Amino acid sequence: MVEYTISKTRSDYEQILQLQQSNLKRNLATPNVQLEGYVTVEHTLNQLINLATSWPHILVKEECKVIAYALVMLRSARKTIPVLVSMFDKIDHLLLENTHLGLDNYFVMGQICIAKEHRRMGLFNGLYTSLCQQMSSNFDVIFTEIALDNTRSLNAHLHFGFKILYSFEDGDHKWHIVYLDMRKMGFKNEWAVQ
Repeated sequence: MVEYTISKTRSDYEQILQLQQSNLKRNLATPNVQLEGYVTVEHTLNQLINLATSWPHILVKEECKVIAYALVMLRSARKTIPVLVSMFDKIDHLLLENTHLGLDNYFVMGQICIAKEHRRMGLFNGLYTSLCQQMSSNFDVIFTEIALDNTRSLNAHLHFGFKILYSFEDGDHKWHIVYLDMRKMGFKNEWAVQ
């Protein structure tokens, strides 16, 4: 039996880092990258704790073990992880150009990851549903950035309802910035986050 919850303890953050390490692109064999997807950014323990100061991360646990997570990044944390600064800059610029989104109230889903043995069980949708329930009464839109070659992640996001806002190259990497307008999804806040 799995439980959707929020990050609370040092052990939660340490388990996120363990799961992250086993799914970093550089730690996976090439065929696994194409079939299973991967994560790109490597966090430190302090970064995870600091990111969760305002809003906790969403976790899925099985018998107290973290088997999946979705990280919350507020705009105020844009400089916390240097490799993501350009993403925040692009989002802000795109919002100025695309006034049809009509928002200034967004956050970034900083990374989503599910342990390999727990994939194809609906946890991706469950993580995002939980994330939206937690955040929708205070934020309008979620943004995230997905590598062009991470087709598993891109397809899962599009299936959930995300739309591609912008595609670009950054050095040797190609990226999509995608967004989900929670105002159109009808989420109700069922989380008592303090």
